[in-house]
Amino acid sequence: MSTTIRDTNFFSDDESVADFFAVTEKQSYASAISRSISIVFDAYAGENASEDEIDKAVWKEASNRTGKSEEWCKHFWETEVPAEYKMRDDFGYDRIHDENVVNYKYPVFLNMKDPVYIDGSELRADKILIL
Repeated sequence: MSTTIRDTNFFSDDESVADFFAVTEKQSYASAISRSISIVFDAYAGENASEDEIDKAVWKEASNRTGKSEEWCKHFWETEVPAEYKMRDDFGYDRIHDENVVNYKYPVFLNMKDPVYIDGSELRADKILIL
């Protein structure tokens, strides 16, 4: 099953919240690949697997998460992602810098009728479900 990076919209009247949720495609790919590496390393912890076997599993998982080829993922990780990000990332808490982030934020006017209000305080945005 292939999962691709999707556009998601978040709205806020707070600029700092908007800054947090404005994520570029480059940042999304880096986070997805970083997560793939963590998943594979966790899966192989304590296993007697060769380095080559683990390497193949990493890029297969990254390909599944990004919808890109294994070769593309490996090349992107090796050429586009700085070393300091690779050492610190923990599923999006530390993003690589991308100057194009300003292109992912838009001032908008929302005119909503009967909005649903959800008190999501103390919860991560991806943990709040609307049915």
